[in-house]
Amino acid sequence: MIEGLLWLIGLYGSGMIAIHLIYNLRTKIQCTTRLKQHFILVTINNQRQVEWYIRYIFFMTWWRGKNVHLTIVDKGSHDDTMAIIRKLKSRYGDPLHCIQASMLPKYMQQREGKHVFIIHINQHHDLRRLLTHF
Repeated sequence: MIEGLLWLIGLYGSGMIAIHLIYNLRTKIQCTTRLKQHFILVTINNQRQVEWYIRYIFFMTWWRGKNVHLTIVDKGSHDDTMAIIRKLKSRYGDPLHCIQASMLPKYMQQREGKHVFIIHINQHHDLRRLLTHF
């Protein structure tokens, strides 16, 4: 009786492990083939908002199971905006990078034909567009 119960528990555990392995393998394959969403945040003296925007974008794309690439364009902030971005860069790594405002036209030209979502943090209608994007 106990031996049969142990066999049943063992089979159940093996089945659960197999299901999890198949699910993880399938998820990894989908993540590598999925297109990235590309956001460009344009900032200038936005230390109060920039961290919220960045965390929101990464959380919502993670929540929806999407890949994201986030580019920050700073137009010469005199506050702690860039310090906050550097701190978040150490957390999020490669999907988050910064460029200078003077490089934006060339950067956009390289991405011509690709869907890029541009958000100006100082403009409230961009915030509404971001919130409805997800």
